[in-house]
Amino acid sequence: MKLRIRNGPSYQTFDELIDLQHDIAVVVSLNYRTRKLRAVRVSNGERLVLVTLPSSGIFSKEALTLAEVCDSPLLLPPEKSATREVLLKRFEAERAKLRPSILVETDYLECAKRLAEEGRGIALMHVTNVEREIAEGKLKILPLADDIKIGVDALVHRDVPLPPIGRKFISLVKEAFQARHSH
Repeated sequence: MKLRIRNGPSYQTFDELIDLQHDIAVVVSLNYRTRKLRAVRVSNGERLVLVTLPSSGIFSKEALTLAEVCDSPLLLPPEKSATREVLLKRFEAERAKLRPSILVETDYLECAKRLAEEGRGIALMHVTNVEREIAEGKLKILPLADDIKIGVDALVHRDVPLPPIGRKFISLVKEAFQARHSH
């Protein structure tokens, strides 16, 4: 058995799984609109946060709405990104005719963090990707009125039987997410 772990955008990993380049993909939960794959939910509540320089004037309120964030320059993942889609759907859900001001689109996490640390905009991040910067006082989470949560799925191809080791891997991924949430 050989284990190879790759990190990449959900949409790319999804396409590669359909092309049978992988046995299992762990991705942000979305409606991927295909019957070729089967999803196994491994987490329901991963938290996305909007972060920026702690001295930013946007922190003048205790709780912000997305409408109040909309005028600030945003640092977002690229157009096909699942996390970006989750945020934009939240803008839509608030029924605001909001057109967010997107300053930078990047799939390079460190670039978005650096720009946010320099006060150039507000970055969308998974909370675990900015824990160190928050602890060091380089970034601060915007106090949104409602958290932005995403689910995480393990995807497998319907036409390929999943061996017992694959089922065990999915079980371990699910346990890891649960253990992180229990702390």
